[in-house]
Amino acid sequence: MIVTRRDRSFWMIDQHEHARLSAAMAAAFKPGLTDMPQLLTAAVRGHDRAWQILDREPLWNDHAEKPYSFLDFPADMKMVFYEQGLQQTESENPGCALLQSLHYCSLVKGRTSGEKRFLKREQVRQARLADFVPEADLDGLLKLLQFTDSLSLYVCMRPGVAGIYRQEENGFHASEDLPFTNGLSFQAEWTDGELTCSPSPFHKQIDFQLEARQLQLDDCKDNGLVNTFRHTRPTALHVKIR
Repeated sequence: MIVTRRDRSFWMIDQHEHARLSAAMAAAFKPGLTDMPQLLTAAVRGHDRAWQILDREPLWNDHAEKPYSFLDFPADMKMVFYEQGLQQTESENPGCALLQSLHYCSLVKGRTSGEKRFLKREQVRQARLADFVPEADLDGLLKLLQFTDSLSLYVCMRPGVAGIYRQEENGFHASEDLPFTNGLSFQAEWTDGELTCSPSPFHKQIDFQLEARQLQLDDCKDNGLVNTFRHTRPTALHVKIR
């Protein structure tokens, strides 16, 4: 779950919604950025399938007095669902599973016993699936997946809030190596309600309806987080990216 605090309310966006936006970005890439666009889009679309069960019943963080987000969710429990999601993907599309496994491992720090166990098991999975994606394409595909993940998270963590995405501030640290930047740093800025990318990897404007829920803190405390979440109608946020 993606959770953003606003005064005495929370904007909450399912990880699956974020992944749908990421996939819309991947599908709008200019031709020629990768020789395997269908694999990339499929891997991006399913990269957060592990969260679909977790996001049905969000958990309350008593210490922080807010719902747990993907940033502070208990690590060892998260690893269990990561592994389940990768197992499901591997049975359907081994190439997607390889890319997603590499992506997850780039995020997991190995600080807990569960994280260390996850990283060890994923090394085995990656070796088993290595032949499903040509080695020459693997690094580029992974970087493009990471790019869509990072930019989509930026949008989802700032719904309706103007600002500038910069790689050094917002989590993506290798944009100079991407095939569309020509060695430049990537930046995106909200202008008149649109997120304008420079340099842009997209061949068309992306128009996307992002579903979010705004939960009131008092309602969560009085009625419980899950009950409040279930009874809060999603709000459609119109996102334009070019």
